[in-house]
Amino acid sequence: MARVPLLRQPVLLVLTLFAVHQAASGQDLKRARPALQDAGGAEKVMDVSSKDVHFRKMHAHRISCPMIASFYRKGWLNPDRYGRVESVEMFSCLRKSGTSGMSAFFQASGIVSYNVTDFEQSRRNRDPGFGTIWGNSITKGRYVNIFRMNPGDFINSQQVQHGMSTTIRDGRYDGMSKPFYCREGAGLVLTMGKEVADELQEYYRVRKLRQQRFDEWIGAAGVLDKQGRMYAKGLGKLLADMKDHGDYSGEFGFNPKPQNSSSFQQNVDKYHPKASEEQGDAVKEPLSEWQASLAWIGTLVGFGNVQGGLGAEYLTRDDLVGLLLDSELPPWETRDWGFKPGDINALIEFEEEQPSLKFPPQVKDKQDYRSIDLLQSERIGLHYLDTFKRLGMFADDDNYSPGEYRAPAYIFA
Repeated sequence: MARVPLLRQPVLLVLTLFAVHQAASGQDLKRARPALQDAGGAEKVMDVSSKDVHFRKMHAHRISCPMIASFYRKGWLNPDRYGRVESVEMFSCLRKSGTSGMSAFFQASGIVSYNVTDFEQSRRNRDPGFGTIWGNSITKGRYVNIFRMNPGDFINSQQVQHGMSTTIRDGRYDGMSKPFYCREGAGLVLTMGKEVADELQEYYRVRKLRQQRFDEWIGAAGVLDKQGRMYAKGLGKLLADMKDHGDYSGEFGFNPKPQNSSSFQQNVDKYHPKASEEQGDAVKEPLSEWQASLAWIGTLVGFGNVQGGLGAEYLTRDDLVGLLLDSELPPWETRDWGFKPGDINALIEFEEEQPSLKFPPQVKDKQDYRSIDLLQSERIGLHYLDTFKRLGMFADDDNYSPGEYRAPAYIFA
């Protein structure tokens, strides 16, 4: 998936809260330093179906994907009490954002792929064709739990992770309670973690931690220009940084600096062994990069400032703060994006500026595809699919597992 959304005046709010705590410290130490709750074995149940605006603001940070979290805050995605949304709703909200039908179908059918009764998302089910999106007597739609998208949130969490990513919205670094299972008629059960009892304080606690990681990733040399803007060139640098020292929890994950251990295995080898066997080592790096590349390109082209015209789109630092820290879309006017010539322009920029990225060179005939006029998204989308096929992406069974995972006893408790 592509983009990511967030808040507007976060730094001011954090500083204000900090000032309040400082002023109170001489009078009330407990208020100044709210105790973190180490839940241990304790459980709490959340019904996340609430449409209350304040509730959504307080809990959108639990959704690791910034774009999906922003759709949730806007009310375009409305999960059930357990956190699940249906494929047709995902397709619809992507279309609302302006993405092409081809791109929306590709993303919705790829991400939302679990049967209605499979609450623990133990097995993907991707039927070909639009029946997967709209459902019928056989497929009955597909679901994904948007509140269980962090590494380790369910037994197959690698299936909803990119091959490489930043750690900015990774809940493992924030001490949040982990989703554990779905309790029938009640909601999503969370346990462990360290959270502040007060909802607002917890929101700012997490935001402060993520602000630090945001500054490290987005503040890295070459990502923003002197005006605080991220163009395609800066995005290429961000992607290169992800590849160099990011997170590789996805099923296509490939760490270019592997651990020096005989037991270490790259995720792309673990979950897609036939791709490696049939195509060789050369496909591992591009396979690990395609998700983050296309998702971020979509964010830039679909939600960036376009005053400079095609190829000159940019996101400001404030846009990225809103997207990544506050789960809010940048201010934008709906436009046609997704599998468009703007994608190809960005890939050309990446190939020229970041030789460490191996996916851009795999997309062939870029000069031709960035100048097409007729059926742009359909033709570019099919070109991507042809590229994926050539890289061996579909060589393995959709649910291939090396065997270390077992569905828990509570498929629905």
